[in-house]
Amino acid sequence: MRNEESMADAGAYGSVQPIVHKIALVDLKDALVKGFADFNAMPTHLIFLCLIYPIVTLVFARVYAGYDVLWLVFPLLAGYTLVGPVLAIGMYELSRRREEGLDCSRRHLFSVLRSPSIRAIATLGVMLMVVYFAWLGAAWGIYVNIFGATTPGSIAEFASQILATPAGWTLIAFFATYPHFRK
Repeated sequence: MRNEESMADAGAYGSVQPIVHKIALVDLKDALVKGFADFNAMPTHLIFLCLIYPIVTLVFARVYAGYDVLWLVFPLLAGYTLVGPVLAIGMYELSRRREEGLDCSRRHLFSVLRSPSIRAIATLGVMLMVVYFAWLGAAWGIYVNIFGATTPGSIAEFASQILATPAGWTLIAFFATYPHFRK
Protein backbone atom coordinates (compact mmCIF):
# COMPACT_ATOMS: atom_id res chain seq x y z
CA MET A 1 0.00 0.00 0.00
CA ARG A 2 2.81 2.38 0.76
CA ASN A 3 3.93 2.31 -2.87
CA GLU A 4 0.48 2.92 -4.32
CA GLU A 5 -0.19 6.19 -6.07
CA SER A 6 -3.19 8.32 -5.29
CA MET A 7 -5.88 8.66 -7.92
CA ALA A 8 -4.73 12.18 -8.74
CA ASP A 9 -1.10 11.09 -9.15
CA ALA A 10 -2.06 8.18 -11.41
CA GLY A 11 -4.03 10.35 -13.83
CA ALA A 12 -7.40 8.95 -12.77
CA TYR A 13 -9.14 12.00 -14.12
CA GLY A 14 -8.71 10.72 -17.67
CA SER A 15 -11.25 8.66 -19.58
CA VAL A 16 -10.43 5.31 -17.96
CA GLN A 17 -13.03 4.30 -15.42
CA PRO A 18 -12.10 2.24 -12.35
CA ILE A 19 -13.24 -1.36 -12.20
CA VAL A 20 -15.84 -1.94 -9.50
CA HIS A 21 -15.97 -5.47 -8.16
CA LYS A 22 -18.95 -6.94 -6.35
CA ILE A 23 -18.40 -8.07 -2.79
CA ALA A 24 -19.51 -11.62 -2.16
CA LEU A 25 -20.21 -13.38 1.12
CA VAL A 26 -16.84 -15.14 0.86
CA ASP A 27 -15.11 -11.71 0.81
CA LEU A 28 -16.88 -10.70 4.02
CA LYS A 29 -15.95 -14.00 5.64
CA ASP A 30 -12.32 -13.49 4.60
CA ALA A 31 -12.29 -9.97 6.07
CA LEU A 32 -13.76 -11.23 9.37
CA VAL A 33 -11.27 -14.12 9.60
CA LYS A 34 -8.34 -11.74 9.00
CA GLY A 35 -9.77 -9.24 11.49
CA PHE A 36 -10.08 -11.90 14.19
CA ALA A 37 -6.53 -13.04 13.43
CA ASP A 38 -5.33 -9.43 13.92
CA PHE A 39 -7.28 -9.21 17.17
CA ASN A 40 -5.82 -12.47 18.44
CA ALA A 41 -2.31 -11.28 17.60
CA MET A 42 -2.82 -7.83 19.21
CA PRO A 43 -5.81 -8.00 21.62
CA THR A 44 -5.18 -4.57 23.15
CA HIS A 45 -7.34 -3.03 20.42
CA LEU A 46 -10.54 -3.91 22.25
CA ILE A 47 -9.44 -2.37 25.51
CA PHE A 48 -8.05 0.70 23.78
CA LEU A 49 -10.95 1.39 21.44
CA CYS A 50 -13.99 0.10 23.30
CA LEU A 51 -13.21 0.94 26.90
CA ILE A 52 -10.74 3.78 27.13
CA TYR A 53 -12.34 6.26 24.68
CA PRO A 54 -15.86 6.18 26.18
CA ILE A 55 -14.60 6.14 29.77
CA VAL A 56 -12.25 9.07 29.17
CA THR A 57 -15.10 11.00 27.54
CA LEU A 58 -17.43 10.38 30.46
CA VAL A 59 -14.76 11.22 33.04
CA PHE A 60 -13.79 14.47 31.31
CA ALA A 61 -17.42 15.48 30.85
CA ARG A 62 -18.15 14.78 34.52
CA VAL A 63 -15.01 16.48 35.84
CA TYR A 64 -15.35 19.46 33.53
CA ALA A 65 -18.95 20.33 34.11
CA GLY A 66 -20.58 17.88 36.49
CA TYR A 67 -24.08 17.20 35.24
CA ASP A 68 -24.11 20.41 33.18
CA VAL A 69 -23.21 18.47 30.03
CA LEU A 70 -25.11 15.26 30.78
CA TRP A 71 -27.37 15.90 27.80
CA LEU A 72 -24.25 15.96 25.56
CA VAL A 73 -22.98 12.50 26.59
CA PHE A 74 -24.79 10.69 23.77
CA PRO A 75 -23.63 13.13 21.05
CA LEU A 76 -20.08 12.96 22.46
CA LEU A 77 -20.01 9.17 22.37
CA ALA A 78 -21.83 8.87 19.04
CA GLY A 79 -19.43 11.40 17.53
CA TYR A 80 -16.54 9.03 18.12
CA THR A 81 -17.63 7.27 14.94
CA LEU A 82 -16.29 10.37 13.19
CA VAL A 83 -12.97 10.79 15.00
CA GLY A 84 -12.36 7.17 16.02
CA PRO A 85 -10.79 6.11 12.71
CA VAL A 86 -8.27 8.96 12.89
CA LEU A 87 -7.44 8.16 16.51
CA ALA A 88 -6.89 4.52 15.54
CA ILE A 89 -4.44 5.06 12.66
CA GLY A 90 -1.64 3.62 14.77
CA MET A 91 -3.62 0.41 15.15
CA TYR A 92 -4.18 0.34 11.39
CA GLU A 93 -0.42 0.71 10.90
CA LEU A 94 0.23 -2.29 13.15
CA SER A 95 -2.34 -4.30 11.21
CA ARG A 96 -0.74 -3.29 7.90
CA ARG A 97 2.71 -4.27 9.17
CA ARG A 98 1.37 -7.62 10.36
CA GLU A 99 -0.25 -8.27 6.99
CA GLU A 100 3.06 -7.57 5.22
CA GLY A 101 4.92 -9.88 7.60
CA LEU A 102 6.84 -7.04 9.29
CA ASP A 103 7.45 -6.53 13.00
CA CYS A 104 4.18 -5.39 14.54
CA SER A 105 5.29 -4.54 18.06
CA ARG A 106 3.81 -1.49 19.75
CA ARG A 107 6.92 0.58 19.11
CA HIS A 108 5.74 0.83 15.47
CA LEU A 109 2.42 2.37 16.54
CA PHE A 110 3.51 5.81 15.31
CA SER A 111 5.31 4.65 12.16
CA VAL A 112 2.33 5.95 10.23
CA LEU A 113 3.60 9.47 10.96
CA ARG A 114 6.41 8.81 8.45
CA SER A 115 3.96 7.70 5.76
CA PRO A 116 3.85 9.65 2.50
CA SER A 117 0.08 9.94 3.04
CA ILE A 118 0.30 11.61 6.46
CA ARG A 119 -0.72 15.01 5.10
CA ALA A 120 -3.87 13.55 3.55
CA ILE A 121 -4.60 11.66 6.78
CA ALA A 122 -4.10 14.83 8.84
CA THR A 123 -6.33 16.84 6.48
CA LEU A 124 -9.06 14.22 6.74
CA GLY A 125 -8.65 14.24 10.53
CA VAL A 126 -9.11 18.01 10.67
CA MET A 127 -12.16 17.80 8.43
CA LEU A 128 -13.68 15.07 10.60
CA MET A 129 -13.02 17.15 13.74
CA VAL A 130 -14.86 20.08 12.14
CA VAL A 131 -17.81 17.80 11.41
CA TYR A 132 -17.60 16.42 14.97
CA PHE A 133 -17.76 19.90 16.51
CA ALA A 134 -20.58 20.86 14.13
CA TRP A 135 -22.38 17.71 15.31
CA LEU A 136 -21.93 18.77 18.95
CA GLY A 137 -23.05 22.30 18.11
CA ALA A 138 -26.18 20.96 16.42
CA ALA A 139 -26.94 18.76 19.44
CA TRP A 140 -26.45 21.72 21.75
CA GLY A 141 -28.67 23.92 19.57
CA ILE A 142 -31.47 21.34 19.42
CA TYR A 143 -31.34 20.79 23.18
CA VAL A 144 -31.37 24.52 24.00
CA ASN A 145 -34.13 25.16 21.46
CA ILE A 146 -36.35 22.50 23.02
CA PHE A 147 -35.43 22.66 26.73
CA GLY A 148 -34.01 26.15 27.11
CA ALA A 149 -31.03 26.77 29.37
CA THR A 150 -32.11 24.29 32.05
CA THR A 151 -29.71 21.47 32.82
CA PRO A 152 -30.61 18.30 34.69
CA GLY A 153 -29.12 17.80 38.15
CA SER A 154 -28.81 14.02 37.89
CA ILE A 155 -29.16 11.12 35.48
CA ALA A 156 -32.62 10.34 36.89
CA GLU A 157 -33.69 13.95 36.39
CA PHE A 158 -32.36 13.86 32.83
CA ALA A 159 -34.30 10.65 32.09
CA SER A 160 -37.42 12.23 33.57
CA GLN A 161 -36.83 15.39 31.53
CA ILE A 162 -36.68 13.34 28.32
CA LEU A 163 -39.42 10.78 29.02
CA ALA A 164 -41.94 12.62 31.20
CA THR A 165 -42.17 16.17 29.87
CA PRO A 166 -43.77 17.65 26.77
CA ALA A 167 -40.37 19.09 25.79
CA GLY A 168 -38.82 15.62 26.03
CA TRP A 169 -41.49 14.13 23.82
CA THR A 170 -40.95 17.01 21.39
CA LEU A 171 -37.28 15.99 21.21
CA ILE A 172 -38.23 12.34 20.66
CA ALA A 173 -40.79 13.31 18.02
CA PHE A 174 -38.23 15.55 16.29
CA PHE A 175 -35.83 12.66 15.82
CA ALA A 176 -38.60 10.18 15.00
CA THR A 177 -39.89 12.38 12.19
CA TYR A 178 -36.66 13.98 11.00
CA PRO A 179 -36.18 12.85 7.37
CA HIS A 180 -32.61 11.60 7.85
CA PHE A 181 -33.67 9.13 10.52
CA ARG A 182 -36.60 7.72 8.52
CA LYS A 183 -34.47 6.23 5.73
